[in-house]
Amino acid sequence: MCFNRVKTLLDKSLQDWSAANGGLEPDLSRHNVSGKPAFGWSTAAELKAAWGKGVPLIQPEVIGNGRGGEANLVVDLRTGFNGRPRMPRGGPYLSIAEIDEIVAWIDVGCPA
Repeated sequence: MCFNRVKTLLDKSLQDWSAANGGLEPDLSRHNVSGKPAFGWSTAAELKAAWGKGVPLIQPEVIGNGRGGEANLVVDLRTGFNGRPRMPRGGPYLSIAEIDEIVAWIDVGCPA
């Protein structure tokens, strides 16, 4: 598993959401917290450093040790985080298999 596949999946999620919502572009900036790294995934390093909804998308303690399923990003994609709706809000959603690919990437240490 490499980062390019993870990026493809996250980009696909936004493209599918945009298509289902009349071509609207999601506003990811509102998920950022002042003073924290930007919300994004242009590179593996950017995704590993990104924060959203006041928390890191991928907590350092879940990287490379079989705990990728606990990453805030994964929880948000599967069920929603801290009582908020699953992402992307209103769907369409990544499949279980696609989310599991992201988990696998985190489990192997988030390689570039």
